[in-house]
Amino acid sequence: TCKEKDSMATFECETSEPFVKVKWFKNNMEIYSGDKYRMHSDRKVHFLSVLTIDMPDDDEYSCVLVEDESVSTTARLIVEEAPLEIVKHLEDTEVPEGLSGELECVISREDVEGRWYFGNTE
Repeated sequence: TCKEKDSMATFECETSEPFVKVKWFKNNMEIYSGDKYRMHSDRKVHFLSVLTIDMPDDDEYSCVLVEDESVSTTARLIVEEAPLEIVKHLEDTEVPEGLSGELECVISREDVEGRWYFGNTE
């Protein structure tokens, strides 16, 4: 279990023999090292790091032997949604009559749309 926006979550699996080649899968689709995933092995232990955790990373991950794909192990990454918070609150602003003004607030998540209200009117 990790939180959305955490920098990394790491899986590890251990094989009975050293230097065995493995492949990693997310939801039965093979994944590769790159910007999102880092993979490495140290003798019998194989590691998968999922970088910059987001909600779509909540899924099942499998470590599969290259030489015998019937040998595998699977675990789930559970991602807890980041709380929605106001990072920058509204500030009082004075604007001369007849001119336009701008109000700004910042929230902690980019995937949420806000709504503006004047009194009870949207």
